[in-house]
Amino acid sequence: MYKALMMLTVLCCLVSAPISASAAMKSILIVNSNGALSAHQLDVIKSKLESLFNLSVQIHERSMTYGQTYNAGRGKYDSVALLQVNNLFGDAYANHSFLFISEDVYAEPYRYVLAHTSSSFPRTVISTSRLQANIFSKIRGNAYAEDVLLSRIHKIMMRHIAFLSGLKSECGVMKPARSPSELDGIPDTYCSSDSNLLKAYGALK
Repeated sequence: MYKALMMLTVLCCLVSAPISASAAMKSILIVNSNGALSAHQLDVIKSKLESLFNLSVQIHERSMTYGQTYNAGRGKYDSVALLQVNNLFGDAYANHSFLFISEDVYAEPYRYVLAHTSSSFPRTVISTSRLQANIFSKIRGNAYAEDVLLSRIHKIMMRHIAFLSGLKSECGVMKPARSPSELDGIPDTYCSSDSNLLKAYGALK
């Protein structure tokens, strides 16, 4: 159960621990499923990540189906099942694959998750459905809504890349968030101790 909690973007509990010099990722693949994100949004995400981390970002556009992972009783897709569908990801192309889907996802025992990283494969699934929650209630135009969405995605990517590099922390951007609104209140920076560790081991520029 503890491992599962650490792998979830929301409702997680992480503790400080040293990271390994060999753990830093050198490349990631973003799989954009069925146009979950626009070309502009993908360009912004790629640019931000490559300016922050010592890694390359590839983007694959794919049209795909994953109906076998749908739970009709919940009205959501099972993130654990999604992570096990090999043809949804690109394990051969990068150290880690991030699959973006527009559908709502869940992972037991939670009603929903924003993102879920596999404990067995180099894969993460991210739901843009939940990340768009509560944007339009405070919208000040389409540009503002897109900025909020991109900010949320960037924070989640920062959290998962750091976690996958071996960082276990609860400060700065790594602070646990139980909802998109709580994620908005978290800074998009690492605390100084986390930043120093990530830089020392080559993950952060």
